[in-house]
Amino acid sequence: MKYIWIIVKTLLVVILIGLIGVSIQILRTYPFDTITLYLFDVNSNELFIAVEEPLVKEKVKIELLTSLMKLQKRLFKNEDIYSFIFDGRKKHNIVNEYGPYEFTITYDNKYHAKVKHYKYNSHEQYSYSFKFKKKEEDIILEVNFDGIDSLKSILIMERINN
Repeated sequence: MKYIWIIVKTLLVVILIGLIGVSIQILRTYPFDTITLYLFDVNSNELFIAVEEPLVKEKVKIELLTSLMKLQKRLFKNEDIYSFIFDGRKKHNIVNEYGPYEFTITYDNKYHAKVKHYKYNSHEQYSYSFKFKKKEEDIILEVNFDGIDSLKSILIMERINN
């Protein structure tokens, strides 16, 4: 019994020394703020939707597809992998991943637009704003992604022909 206790203590000390060594190596490699974000995985991405009369928010739909979602869709043949982040109201938070973000925006199932954005780091936080205006027969979409790699664009949404 005495020998088993010595072996257990020795193993615990070896594991502890290994963990300390790995922790020191991580601290040398990455800045502390990056490690903090990884440990606590903060997601403060924000979504703002604005519509001018006569348009209404309830007719707005926004889907978000990231590269990881595309891979999951391909591997698992899951057609439901598209994430509606807004469907007349906020449905889901915007995921926190790096890589390409592809937004598909529709209004009243009659107009649509696509907006692509690239995030170089999964811990970059953004405010995603979509503003809809009616001008004659067109719907104008103002896009403003505020963050490290900001994006501002004004689009005329395409009419969906049924």
